[in-house]
Amino acid sequence: MTALAALAIARPDDAAVPDALVPIVQAACAGAWHAVEVVLAGTALREALGPAAEPVLREAVDALLAIAGDPPPRREALAALRAARRAGFLDPALSVDTLVGNAARAGDVPALPRDGLAVVRRELAAYPALDAALGESELAAVLVDTARAIVRHRVRGDAELERWAVAPTGHAMRDRALVTFAELAAIPSSLGELERLP
Repeated sequence: MTALAALAIARPDDAAVPDALVPIVQAACAGAWHAVEVVLAGTALREALGPAAEPVLREAVDALLAIAGDPPPRREALAALRAARRAGFLDPALSVDTLVGNAARAGDVPALPRDGLAVVRRELAAYPALDAALGESELAAVLVDTARAIVRHRVRGDAELERWAVAPTGHAMRDRALVTFAELAAIPSSLGELERLP
């Protein structure tokens, strides 16, 4: 899944690659797939959250479902995503050279990069239901926008790393939802709770 990793960042013209960038991007990709999982689980996930669910989890799920239009469950694509995760397919093995070589130059990063998404979808050929779901622009946008939001969240306060972050989407409600999910992605126990839900 190196294609998603490359979509999560923007390459500054004159910057040396910080050592901390690769694990940040790996975490962003993992979190972005969790966001796709939320959308594929749809409104059934909201119903599955019990009263004891962490507030940050409930808030993140509600925010993502709202920007995705409160979709119904897509069980086949959700099962494919979970199978891909169990197989280790969604965890990119990244090197600095691969990551930087494939990332768009800062200033040239499209909102929804069709070429990069085509590569992500080709990488998912073994999971046709998930590939088909990502053919829908809203779900693809959730994947890419969430990865970028998690990168922004993780690099805050580090001037060198911040140069690699892609700017927010510019849509206030969407950006708030993405920040909420990025905050959730930084809490391992909340992601674990999300993974345990049906």
